[in-house]
Amino acid sequence: MPYRGMLTFDFGQGHDGSQFQRMETALLHLGWRHAETSAFVYDQSDGDPDADALVQIWQGIAVVGRATAAIGGRLSALSYTIQFLDPNQLGETQLGTWQPPNAYNHIRVQTFPGDTQPGQT
Repeated sequence: MPYRGMLTFDFGQGHDGSQFQRMETALLHLGWRHAETSAFVYDQSDGDPDADALVQIWQGIAVVGRATAAIGGRLSALSYTIQFLDPNQLGETQLGTWQPPNAYNHIRVQTFPGDTQPGQT
């Protein structure tokens, strides 16, 4: 699955729920999967050409754009991502040449913004 599309949206202030559901159903018909409340994911199927997958992803984005007027209310958030998942890099266990054996332990104890002391959980 080299391409993945992700859509997240939120409508508020008096939107039309049936039009919203119509938009969600249209995404499902295009092969998108419902991920959570207002998020959908499209993963390219094995064997599908990249160009076809990109068409499905862009069509999903277009569905949200076209449905917005009928849904009404306020579109308070919309984000989308088109990500190429390089099969040669999926599952990498080493990035670069320097691999300290305790990288997680080294970073885990550093101060996180807002911590009063290093390593606070």
